[in-house]
Amino acid sequence: MIGQLKYAVHYALGLDLAGNNYTVYPDDTFLVSYPKSGNTWVRFLLANLIHPNETVGFANINRLLPAPGVLSKRFLKKLPRPRILKSHEPFDVRFQKVIYLVRDPRDVAVSDITSISRSATSRRT
Repeated sequence: MIGQLKYAVHYALGLDLAGNNYTVYPDDTFLVSYPKSGNTWVRFLLANLIHPNETVGFANINRLLPAPGVLSKRFLKKLPRPRILKSHEPFDVRFQKVIYLVRDPRDVAVSDITSISRSATSRRT
């Protein structure tokens, strides 16, 4: 009973994060890559192509081309279809249409090191 009440409150507040437990529709397309491979950059390019009359920025990119793991199930259900969804998840048989972004691993390593050093620098100041 308490578990059901807790779920109802989370659902009402939009805190029921989807994680890997969300509905995948046959017309969904997934933009999949290893982290630091340029996924965000490609999301911006695709969002500008798909939504030419809308200004695309960090404030609305997750609404236009969302990452399901960090959004609520309710939000994902309300998205217009067909959807393009971002993922860093490993192979998932549910993903029927996939855009797989590949970047030279050496460049990924440099990007990751740069990102880590920037976050360490910002924590010190």
